[in-house]
Amino acid sequence: MTAQRLKMLLAAQGMRPSEFARRLGVERAAVNNWFSRGIPPARLLEAASVLGLTVDQIRPYCSDPSENTAEIATQREIEAFLTRLRHPPLEARLAVLEKLFSLAEE
Repeated sequence: MTAQRLKMLLAAQGMRPSEFARRLGVERAAVNNWFSRGIPPARLLEAASVLGLTVDQIRPYCSDPSENTAEIATQREIEAFLTRLRHPPLEARLAVLEKLFSLAEE
């Protein structure tokens, strides 16, 4: 990845490198390193969130997009997880209700 690609991505989001670094909680020097080396896979999800993009959209700016990043959740996986949290399976909801009723009867 070239420095120009990441700079263009930040410019498209209206963000200066120093602001990007501040929001990620890293030193400006780290972001400067990313201009030549790319965003580390461990920071990919967080960087995508700060930029308001999905992991899939930002993955080409990763330090090694061909690297095995299977441990990094895709945006769809994150959304599915959050949906499961908001809407647990019926069995789980019934178990909670049964527990509440048993506590109320005590």
